[in-house]
Amino acid sequence: RKSSKRAKFVHRVDGVAAIYRDEGGRADREQFGINPLCDHTVFQSGYSRECFSNFGVTPKDYSVVINGVDPSCFYPAKRDHDTSKLRIAASSWSTNHRKGFAELAKISKNPGVELHFYGQWANDIDPANVINHGLANREELGDAYRTMDAFAHASLFESCSNSLMEALASGLPTLYVDSGSNKQLVGEHGVELTEDPSASIEELRDNYHTLRSGLVDDVDSYSITHAADNYERVFRELADK
Repeated sequence: RKSSKRAKFVHRVDGVAAIYRDEGGRADREQFGINPLCDHTVFQSGYSRECFSNFGVTPKDYSVVINGVDPSCFYPAKRDHDTSKLRIAASSWSTNHRKGFAELAKISKNPGVELHFYGQWANDIDPANVINHGLANREELGDAYRTMDAFAHASLFESCSNSLMEALASGLPTLYVDSGSNKQLVGEHGVELTEDPSASIEELRDNYHTLRSGLVDDVDSYSITHAADNYERVFRELADK
């Protein structure tokens, strides 16, 4: 670090582990310790930056670059959508209750809705009417999403959910819980889930075609190519300093 010709160090941080699980442990100790040694920090979202700040990590030089997904797997279907029966997808590889399983089960009870789940369901939570497809790889998940109309994301405290990004890149307007970075990522391409899921579902149904059209026009912003362009910009600006 003392050399005038040394390489610049960029620290791309994950979320604060202590927030989305009971104890941060080694993950937080290491990233909190590494960060002051670096020249620039990349956060996954504005929410991620706020979390680190609450734990006393406040780098002066930073950027926000959201994650990106593989557009060869996750892209919108080219078909008309009949919303009289909403086919809603959801996914989670973790069985942590903070992934929102109970909320997904509530959505599945609404008439005119089919909720299709991909991943691992928490065994101690009643799935109600959820249709559980089990684990799927990326290609299978992308194919499945193109048969769906929308996505439901009830996960809490996530810095930048890859599951949510994959669904948005697939052109699925999203019902989301306003927690973590969910609202920032969805933007104008979805509807917030309230205590009455039926009202949120009806709002999604009433505005569906406008929401989907806007999202399809914006899917490139969720791609890994877009994220790479932003990282290149950060690196070039830092190299020129």
